[in-house]
Amino acid sequence: PKELTFQAPKSWTRQPKGPLLTAAFEAGEGEQRGKISVMPLPQRADNFAPNVNRWRFQIGLDEQTPEQIQKATQALRVDGQPGKLVDLDNPETKTRILGVIVPKGDQDWFFKMMGPAELVEKESKVFREFVQSGKFAP
Repeated sequence: PKELTFQAPKSWTRQPKGPLLTAAFEAGEGEQRGKISVMPLPQRADNFAPNVNRWRFQIGLDEQTPEQIQKATQALRVDGQPGKLVDLDNPETKTRILGVIVPKGDQDWFFKMMGPAELVEKESKVFREFVQSGKFAP
């Protein structure tokens, strides 16, 4: 049985899943391509800030304290579960990540869109709708 179902936008292309991924997509065309991934990982206390910092490193940003990260976090509910959304942008590399972490049961679900800042901006509303379309298995 699936643990999470969702409505993927028609404009996104489904990609092969890696060993940890529940789903992988690509958005955009030509040089403006972004990657979207969905993956569950075992839940651990204080998992949020280290994962956000891992995303920050992926686009060339410096580490932040948990307090700095918390201030820049937005709430986003997924199937009634409280999630946290971060919007990371590196103007120097012109790359951006929208990331959402949603705890459910003994897992944290990770939704991430990464790509050229211009594309991520264009797709941000669609990405949020995609994340919020998620339904967890009972």
